[in-house]
Amino acid sequence: MEDPFDGEGSSVVVKSKKIKADNKLYKFLSCLKQDRFTVSAERSPLFGIAVAVRDYSKVPNDVAYATLNKVVAEMMGKICSASVATAWSWSSQNRSKDLTMASINQYAKADDPDAYRDLKTKKLSDDEKSIDAKLIESIRDELAKLPKRLIRERNEWTQNSLILTERWNSPKELAYAIKSSYAYINNSSQANFLKKEINQVRFSDRDVVDVVAYAKHKASSRDCNEKSVNFKVKFVEGDETESNDDNEDDWIDIKLDAILTTSWRQLAYSDAQVIPYLPTETPTIGHTFNMFGDYQHKYHADFKIDQDLVNLWLHHIRDTICNGDLNCYEYLVSWFAHIIQKPKVKTKICPLIKSRPGSGKGFTFSVFNQYVLNPQQTLVVNDLDRLTGRFNSLAIGKKLIVCDEALDSKNRKSNQIMKNRISESTQVVEEKYSNAIEVNDFSNYAILTNNDFQSIVEQGDRRYLCLLASDHRGPYNEGSEECWDMMHEKLLSIEAGRHIFHYLVGRDISNFTISKLSMTDYKRVLKCNQASLAVKYLLHRYSKIIDEARAGLDKPETTDTLFKNYLEWAEQNGEANPGSKGVFNIRLNEVGITAVQKKERVRDKRVSVYYRNVSVENMRVCGMAQYLPDKRDDEPIDPNEDLKQR
Repeated sequence: MEDPFDGEGSSVVVKSKKIKADNKLYKFLSCLKQDRFTVSAERSPLFGIAVAVRDYSKVPNDVAYATLNKVVAEMMGKICSASVATAWSWSSQNRSKDLTMASINQYAKADDPDAYRDLKTKKLSDDEKSIDAKLIESIRDELAKLPKRLIRERNEWTQNSLILTERWNSPKELAYAIKSSYAYINNSSQANFLKKEINQVRFSDRDVVDVVAYAKHKASSRDCNEKSVNFKVKFVEGDETESNDDNEDDWIDIKLDAILTTSWRQLAYSDAQVIPYLPTETPTIGHTFNMFGDYQHKYHADFKIDQDLVNLWLHHIRDTICNGDLNCYEYLVSWFAHIIQKPKVKTKICPLIKSRPGSGKGFTFSVFNQYVLNPQQTLVVNDLDRLTGRFNSLAIGKKLIVCDEALDSKNRKSNQIMKNRISESTQVVEEKYSNAIEVNDFSNYAILTNNDFQSIVEQGDRRYLCLLASDHRGPYNEGSEECWDMMHEKLLSIEAGRHIFHYLVGRDISNFTISKLSMTDYKRVLKCNQASLAVKYLLHRYSKIIDEARAGLDKPETTDTLFKNYLEWAEQNGEANPGSKGVFNIRLNEVGITAVQKKERVRDKRVSVYYRNVSVENMRVCGMAQYLPDKRDDEPIDPNEDLKQR
């Protein structure tokens, strides 16, 4: 049988490209109303277009039109060339909106195929406009009544759950879900919508942690979710008790995009910033949206701490991470407590922890990041460029950032940026397609590594707490597997995190001086690796200096003698470029081995002779002290010693 859309006069086939969009649409409707479709027509995409027009004509408003336009454009794209489909879509959206709406209305009310020509200027009726406007006004009023804190609460609503819900029993119900899911940031440079998301994070097979996040999108170019999401809202003017759920006239179609476009003031904040707050405080909700993540736990002053459970974590820090060093242990635990108790104050200290694989350094931070704080407040990176590169907004709002095998000691630029990140209170961040901005930076950092590397710890360093962790719980030690099974079972849980959280909140750090770093042997080794060749020479002959001191023979040496001995040592150790005498003297001056001028008679002439004091006593009070062991009877540090043997 003949397909009514495949003959002369058809309104959509390629042969009739020039027929106006409204005439095409009317003929779709006419064929459907006159039951002129055949079996073959029902298999045609055009049949789907006509059915869509018929269905959406029941509610002839802007929402129905927008959905209809999308359906028709999509279907036309399947049967016409892309240019024809695009032209129809553009024309209907920009020039023929009222005319097309008139065609829909005419289909429902008359049979005259030319009636649409008299309706070119027809607008939506007052009643049709009124019902949509009143519904949006009702939603807007409900949004204004609701508290701003809803978007910060862990309720059932997120942007995803909102758009997946089609029917709403009242404007109030829909408004509650929208205010729980959206915020509008109306700053001077660029307006954005924030959408609440809840992601689930799990470490291994342990407890699942809900992470609340806020995705930012430009208000001027929101992704298509809002524009394509259509809700049905039960809305009856006057006494809603007279409403009947079976009465479709009481259910009004409305687009999410239309609500957000007209109701953004009820969701608006003047700015979005990271404003840390104490775990004992309730954050205030004002004109600034706080991007700081919620704590995993609420603090209760009367909470009873299971100290045995907490001690599993603490003893792991003491015996493994700090390798039994009690000073480092007390410092590191107080460092963790400082992050929680003083969230607005950066520690400006970065633990740098090295161990063999499987020793448990990462486990310490996994417990803290995921179950004590919150994954939303923390970040683990394996590529330093994610922090120091151009697009670095990933770190905004994080309290602790762990760099796990992300160190590249050869990249001096990144290392310098990293040093600034550790200590500076602001940072410049940039997102894709956005301008760079300066924001407050409350982040603390830790570096974990299994490998030896060219040292990033320089002379006079005040940033790094360098720890060489024990491997007594490494995978090759007997009983380690059973030990780790027990540790995972007890510590990788929200319950364990709650006890550690309350312990750290209550830990007394009033006498904790964050800048008073312990000088560890590992840090000395790292400094030696980074030291100048002149300093390495002094360290190499350190044992000789001690022997001379014991024999009372450690006397100042002339600069010429020191330099001569230095050149001999450099040649013996294969140093191809030991430098000039001037450079040698500068390097000694930098560590406090300064020259003293004396007048001496040489060959009946008084000449100036320069001496440098390389005695033990002098080296312990000058800049060389940072490279030396604390006790005089310690073995000298050899900068070339293999770190694995230390």
